[in-house]
Amino acid sequence: MERLAAIDLGSNAVRLVIAELDLKGRLTINKKFRIPLRLGSEAFSKGFFTDYTLKYASKAFEGMAHIIQHEKVDRVYAVATSASRDVKNSKDFTSLIKNKSGIQLDLISGDLEAELIRKAIQQQIDLSDKESLLMDIGGGSMELTLIDHGRVLCSKSFQLGTVRILQEMKNGPDDFEALDKLISKSSIEINQFLDGKISSFKNLRMVGTGGNFRRMLKLKRKIFEDKKANHLSPDELEFIYQRLCQMPYLKRMKKFDLRPDRADVIIPAIRMTIEVLKKRPIKKIYCPDVGLVQGVLFAMADGQFKEVRDLSST
Repeated sequence: MERLAAIDLGSNAVRLVIAELDLKGRLTINKKFRIPLRLGSEAFSKGFFTDYTLKYASKAFEGMAHIIQHEKVDRVYAVATSASRDVKNSKDFTSLIKNKSGIQLDLISGDLEAELIRKAIQQQIDLSDKESLLMDIGGGSMELTLIDHGRVLCSKSFQLGTVRILQEMKNGPDDFEALDKLISKSSIEINQFLDGKISSFKNLRMVGTGGNFRRMLKLKRKIFEDKKANHLSPDELEFIYQRLCQMPYLKRMKKFDLRPDRADVIIPAIRMTIEVLKKRPIKKIYCPDVGLVQGVLFAMADGQFKEVRDLSST
């Protein structure tokens, strides 16, 4: 039995998942941790991380290193996405994290991010039985992958994340007019990618990953009083969006039990999803409880990430 740990440093939070890998190659996830860490705010507005953010992030990783040691983890792999990848002082950032916590951050590409997410989805949903459009919404980027009965037709990462969009909404998270303009402008690139590729698909489903999609499904269960729901329809998502837009930020938090760092990003996340769904033959949106961090775990189990991190100095 081997204990593995995977870390996903995104633009809105950092996630740590600990799992056991048995001799037959089966993974059992034991513990999950999430620390709010909105790196995207500085990454997308300033282009670098300030000393305060560097210190806060390094403290978060020191804490995770202690958890990893306490849990007697054998191997740990940490990945970082758009925000950490795009800043000017990314090398200083990864060096600081390594020096303070012993954890080496791998700044992965959007393409690898999409591949790892697909690996995680396949553990819960059979992608070989029909056509699927995979959509992952992060704070700094959005990944779309089109799959035809298990075969990847195309995949693309867009610089269109929720935190990135919020930075452009100068009047705050309730500036829906600005949001519509931003999404409409970005829709040109999305349409260029998808148009002509799915016109022949008759049974296309969407599979959404990331915290925002999981929250969309929870909102459906609450609003429609359907606790066993495992998917949404485009019409249901539109209804949820209109309900949320009728409430200011603080009221959304209270009414739907949303964390502060979810109550703002959920609006652009749903709006982005609605835009992708427009004029496309998708009737169901599935939201499995997996994401990038689980994909890293499955990649470790498959031998893709073999590095053993030395945490003995922390």
